[in-house]
Amino acid sequence: MKNLSVRIDDNLHAMVAAKAEEKQMTLADYVRSLLRADCRQNTSMDDNLMNELKAQLQVKDTQIERLQSELSESRSRSDTIILQLTRQFEEQTKLLEDMRGKFVSVPPANHRSLWSRVRTAFRFAAS
Repeated sequence: MKNLSVRIDDNLHAMVAAKAEEKQMTLADYVRSLLRADCRQNTSMDDNLMNELKAQLQVKDTQIERLQSELSESRSRSDTIILQLTRQFEEQTKLLEDMRGKFVSVPPANHRSLWSRVRTAFRFAAS
C-alpha cells in the first residue's frame, strides 16, 4: 500500500474532519472513500462516454455502407443509360446513312460535273 501526503489549509481540514466525524469514520478512511468514489465515478463516466462513442461510430458505419451502396447503384444506372444512348446513337447513325444512300441522286450518264468539263476543256486546248 502507498502513502499519500497532501497539504491543505486549516479550513478545508476542519470541514473534512467534521464530515468524517459525522460519518463516524477516521479522517484517513473518509478521504480514502472520497478518492475511491471519485475514481469509480470517473471510470463510470469514461465507460458511458466510450459506449456513446461506439454507438455513434456504428451509426456512421451504417451510413457509410448505405451511401456506398447508393453510389454503386447510381453508377450502375448511369452505365446502363450510357449504353442505351450509345446503342440508340449507333442505330440513328445507321438509319441516316441508309437514308442518304436512298436520297442521293445519281447524275444521268450525259451529265458531267463542272470539274470534269474543265479538265476536258484543258485537254483539248493542250492538244
